[in-house]
Amino acid sequence: MSNTYESIDFTPPRKVADNAQKALEMHDEFSLGSTELGYARACDLKDRKPLSPEAVNRMCNYFNHQTQYDEKHSSYNKGAPSASYITWMLWGGKEGRDWAGKIKIQMQELNQKSAA
Repeated sequence: MSNTYESIDFTPPRKVADNAQKALEMHDEFSLGSTELGYARACDLKDRKPLSPEAVNRMCNYFNHQTQYDEKHSSYNKGAPSASYITWMLWGGKEGRDWAGKIKIQMQELNQKSAA
């Protein structure tokens, strides 16, 4: 793609990083949660590393497949959060979903401008 996204800040916001940090701690404590990709994404989010456009698209794809889930639906079993809740939070939680969606829209707008 000839379009560059220099004007977009791909650095995850602090709240997204905080959600990922919380999820990593829960993942380690309860041995529940995501695949290696989700765990790696959480590490990048926690460290507030700027993500690639492809990584943002993968985040959007994850959240698009989790439309039935939200943090409020987390289930607890003997004090442990559900695996789905931990996974949701590894990807940044609601704030991660909202941020990735905003970045994707910015990328689409730049793609449209460059195609015109």
